[in-house]
This record gives sequence, C-alpha cells and structure tokens, in this order.
Amino acid sequence: MAFDPQKPNILASCSGDKTIKIWDIESGACQSTLRGDKQVKCVAFSPDGDMLAAGDGGYMEAGNVRLYDVQTGEVKSTLAGHRYVPSL
Repeated sequence: MAFDPQKPNILASCSGDKTIKIWDIESGACQSTLRGDKQVKCVAFSPDGDMLAAGDGGYMEAGNVRLYDVQTGEVKSTLAGHRYVPSL
C-alpha cells in the first residue's frame, strides 16, 4: 500500500489478482482499478502523485516495474529485467 504524498486521503493497494486499486479513505470508495498482467507485489507514488510505480511477478517468475499515469490508468512505461535467481 502507498499513500499519495499530495493527497493524504488517497491510498493505492495492490493484489495477487493483478490489480491496483486507488481508494479515497475518507469515503471508502474505490476511485479506479488499474490492471497488470502479473501479481502486483508493491506500489509507490511519485512525489507529485501523478505516477504510480508497481512491481509485479510471482514466485520463481520474472517481474517488471510498470509506471502508471494515475489519472488515466495508462501504463506509461514498463521496466523489465527482474528475474528469479535461486539461492545457492
């Protein structure tokens, strides 16, 4: 979970169902649902609150970081390269 630094009543949560939900914690309403293509493990807002970074992947599965435009839900960029490396 992460709070929007510019709007402290706005919270982003992530889930194994491949979604990110943007919540208004004062009303309890879900404002929007962003969709990924893998389990979303973590989220973080940019300092201005306009972008959201989301890390995805699963156990023994390569992951990505996707950058979302919070207003439109559009994926602006995908940073690939995380991969599973078994411990030795």
